[in-house]
Amino acid sequence: MYQYASGEDSASVSFTNAGTFNLDANAVANAVVDGSADANAMGVSQEAYASAASFSFANSGTFTVDAVANAAGSSTGDAGARAAGYLADGYSVDATVANSGTLAVKANATGTTVAVAEAVGINLDAGTYTTSISSVVSTFGGDLTGTITNSGTLN
Repeated sequence: MYQYASGEDSASVSFTNAGTFNLDANAVANAVVDGSADANAMGVSQEAYASAASFSFANSGTFTVDAVANAAGSSTGDAGARAAGYLADGYSVDATVANSGTLAVKANATGTTVAVAEAVGINLDAGTYTTSISSVVSTFGGDLTGTITNSGTLN
């Protein structure tokens, strides 16, 4: 699920789950010679760009993201699985993240030659940007503030 907001003064994005959110990405490759499989699962991705950007993620239910990749071949079998639960990205990030339910993120890869699996539960990223107006260069952003509260289960 993807959310985007942009504005000169303010921008906000919000996600709430009180029920069941399940996302499964599966990739399987079986080959005589070369097999390759990639599975990518993104639960919630939020982007907001403004001088005041707010992000909200609340889970009181069951939130599950799974990625599974299997590849086999007599010469190569390359598998990659990537799963992410919640990602927030902006120049200045003020995030409120609350989990009182179950948040589970899993990645599994099996390959005859290469297997790579990556799982990220919560990732907050505040980058910077540079503007140039009339030979004046200004750099903004890079501020990360907020809270992460967990009274539930993280897997």
